[in-house]
Amino acid sequence: MADDHHEIAALQQALAEAERQRDAALAEIVALREKERVERHEERHRLRNMLSVLRAVARQTGEDVQTIEEYGGVLDGRLSSYLRVQAAVMPDWSRGIDLAMLLSDELLRFGLKEGDQARLSGPAIRLTSRAAGLLALAFHELASAAILSSHLDMEGGGLEVRWGTDYEEGNEALVIEWVETNPAGGDVTASQSRWAAWIEEAIAHQLSGRMARSVTPSSCLARLILPAAVMITNGHLELAQAEQEP
Repeated sequence: MADDHHEIAALQQALAEAERQRDAALAEIVALREKERVERHEERHRLRNMLSVLRAVARQTGEDVQTIEEYGGVLDGRLSSYLRVQAAVMPDWSRGIDLAMLLSDELLRFGLKEGDQARLSGPAIRLTSRAAGLLALAFHELASAAILSSHLDMEGGGLEVRWGTDYEEGNEALVIEWVETNPAGGDVTASQSRWAAWIEEAIAHQLSGRMARSVTPSSCLARLILPAAVMITNGHLELAQAEQEP
């Protein structure tokens, strides 16, 4: 009889273990299905957002240029900046992109080498892919305007971009300052193009941030203030943002 009791206890224990493994496997299947559902939702959201930006860039560029030839060249530069970022973050959307790398890559496209005509300074910060795409367009516009003004080539002239976190109206924010210096004075002007206005509106509407420009006789400052949500603090930050979108 004792042996029978031992066998029954062993069978009950084995059955309980099998049920535990079954429940764990079912829970894992449910978690995987939920993860797949969320990832599909996130991919659809990103695709809609990307197409929306591409349409807006194409439409806005058409309002800024006078000829077909000019349209092709300007549009190519803007789309290249935006799509380079998308290609960089595509292997792992959750990792975003490093702000310093984004800046130095964009400046290099205009022949502005870090440590030469351009100085970059700030802590290591990774941007969400959504924020990085719009900021790439903003940096492209700022760099293009700086090159056209020609004062960066003057002795004593140059560009400094600095960034860091601060508190704006009681909330943590990412602050980026783009400072162009013109030692001769008088030639620095803030961009007033419709494209510049669209960039500022997009940053306000899509990122809940703001971009302000100011001019002195010898410098031009563009200051971007962005909410902490544009910075990646965990691997699923963008997912939370996507879930909040309609």
